[in-house]
Amino acid sequence: KNTIFLKQFIKLSIPIGIQSLIASLVNTVDTLMVGRLGDLELSAVGLVNQIYFVLTLMMIGTISGATIFISQFYGKGDYKKMRVATAAAFIIILGASAIFTFFGIGIPGLILGGFSKEAELVGAASEYFRIVAISYLAAGFSQAAGMVLKNIGKTTIPLAASVLAICIKIFLNYVFIFGHFGVPAMGVAGAAIAAVIARLMEAGLLFFVVYGSNRVYAPEWKDIKLIDRVFLKSFVKIALPVTLSETLWSVGIALYGIVYYHMGYEYGAAVNIAKVLEQLMCSFFKGSGQAAAIILGRMLGENRIKEAPYYARKMGRYNMAAGALTGVAMLAFSGAFLKLYHVSEEVRNVAMMMIQYMAVIMPIKGYNWLHISSTLRSGGDTKVCMFIDNITVWAVSLPLAFLAGNVLNMGIKMVYLCVVLDDVIKAVFVSIRVNSNKWIKSLAGQEFPRL
Repeated sequence: KNTIFLKQFIKLSIPIGIQSLIASLVNTVDTLMVGRLGDLELSAVGLVNQIYFVLTLMMIGTISGATIFISQFYGKGDYKKMRVATAAAFIIILGASAIFTFFGIGIPGLILGGFSKEAELVGAASEYFRIVAISYLAAGFSQAAGMVLKNIGKTTIPLAASVLAICIKIFLNYVFIFGHFGVPAMGVAGAAIAAVIARLMEAGLLFFVVYGSNRVYAPEWKDIKLIDRVFLKSFVKIALPVTLSETLWSVGIALYGIVYYHMGYEYGAAVNIAKVLEQLMCSFFKGSGQAAAIILGRMLGENRIKEAPYYARKMGRYNMAAGALTGVAMLAFSGAFLKLYHVSEEVRNVAMMMIQYMAVIMPIKGYNWLHISSTLRSGGDTKVCMFIDNITVWAVSLPLAFLAGNVLNMGIKMVYLCVVLDDVIKAVFVSIRVNSNKWIKSLAGQEFPRL
């Protein structure tokens, strides 16, 4: 029975994980290509990516919250309510994307100036931000459309769309950044143009797939009108804390950038490189987290209440084992990875230190990732999840990082130690909540019988 379950878990995890891996590979190629322009340009793109990171986590939070409903309604075969929940998620995701687009195009310097006082860095980053923000609506639609397809088990379609978009983006990066085939070299502006074209093409492909052969699951205007007060109250109570949680958490993580960039743009470049490797190695966590959310949501939708805690804990152990292997791989390949970047020795040394810290906490990160992104949220325990996910950032790691970096000037090693402390403390809270079985709740927020 466990073997059958493991196969199901892996079958869902791998396509989503590969899609995440491919997206991370694109980010790797971006940083490699932009890194050839210099530390400043690499730091500028990384600074804008801090802003996009907040938007991405807002979208992921909305998708995670909506999946609580969508997966359970799909498990029950209630496609009408499934579309209503999907419509609500579409509105939130596209609305947030539109706001970030406005900020990026209209006032990029004002936003980026809060992270760094170096005029040269803010200027380069503003040029990139003003162009790449045009793609945010397309990226939002792709995330929302992918949510629909993943919840009905068609995980390979978003993967194929991502592969196509990535191939286009890599080619266009080569053309626009350095100037080939008669196109002038445009530097960071060229990277932004490549991102816009690739994301528009990905969104167009997913639109035809979702509103073509999968139209029965796709939200339409009539579904938006069915979002009544009763459904909205339930949706807000369960799903909104997930979106708020991811938003608050991502803002906290982005604020670490203020510490790094105030210490010097070289540290911002180092963080950008280290984060790329972390995202590559954590791709399975993203796949397993979404897979676990879908599996547990279906179990609860099918009223298989007694099975959910057992399999949730088992998937948590799977992710810890994967985290240990990931950490070993990070240490093994970090040297070769850093040699790919044409950056200063100082940037390379700081990035190596950060990668070593990341590698040590990978098992803990894998454990936290699965239970926060799937176990607690799938059971509807979103308020507690929001508390756990944010208290360690806002009350512990972020204040300590600001104190160590901007007040006591204790250096980057101590600052980054404060940052990774977040996952260690978080694991304690997560373990207590998961093992209590108090996280299992119905869609209306009422608790199922405890085990």
